[in-house]
Amino acid sequence: MSRFDLIEIPAEFSVQRSTPFFTRANVPPALLERHNTAEGVFGQICVFTGRIVFHGYADLDAPEPETTRVVRAGAFIVTAPRYWHRVELSIDARFNIHFWSNRARTERTMYSTRQS
Repeated sequence: MSRFDLIEIPAEFSVQRSTPFFTRANVPPALLERHNTAEGVFGQICVFTGRIVFHGYADLDAPEPETTRVVRAGAFIVTAPRYWHRVELSIDARFNIHFWSNRARTERTMYSTRQS
């Protein structure tokens, strides 16, 4: 079991924002590159059709992922605050993301990229 398997959203957190459904046609390019969620924000990636491959990195400069997970339709994966990751999509992938926090963050950034 890795530290990644121990991620649990705290009970007092709630969804602060959700994205629309993404496919290969409209996924923001930043999600396909290494990025992370903001401090205090958990990301829940929910796959509705197809699959995504989630790559998690120990830090911004890690050359290889420390974990790679395949998330299939009907499943989800949670990423901890400030955890560097990226996703790959199958041709038929359709997913969205819920951002969980213990405080209202509707006007604040929920994730950052290498360029941020």
